Amino acid sequence: MSSAHMAVAVLGMLSLAESIWGLATPRAVQQMMQRVLEESPRQNPAMGSFFLVLACVLWFFLSPEQRLADYVLVLYSWLLVGGGLLSFQPHGIRNVMELFLIRRQPSTVRLLYATEFAWAIAILYVAGRGL
Repeated sequence: MSSAHMAVAVLGMLSLAESIWGLATPRAVQQMMQRVLEESPRQNPAMGSFFLVLACVLWFFLSPEQRLADYVLVLYSWLLVGGGLLSFQPHGIRNVMELFLIRRQPSTVRLLYATEFAWAIAILYVAGRGL
């Protein structure tokens, strides 16, 4: 198992845990995110820098074989870069969280987390099979 597969396995386990929490209690996730966003600064360059550094760290796990796990890492890296850049925008993260989580019905939030659950299962399969 390559380092890319191990990184994808860790990301899959984190996604799986988050999706199970979101599926079980979508209203609690919405309330928690609302509280976090109320207390968050207008811009958060520290969080943005953390996301950007984490994206760079994931690049180091890429293997030269260019397997499916490497492409999953590239996708996660780009998502982290997007989150990092949003953190530098005024209310960037807040706007995205309101769009996807806070202004939605609990059934819609549950559907979002069901999609993440399926994604987590798929990438855990990729990591486990060495694809």
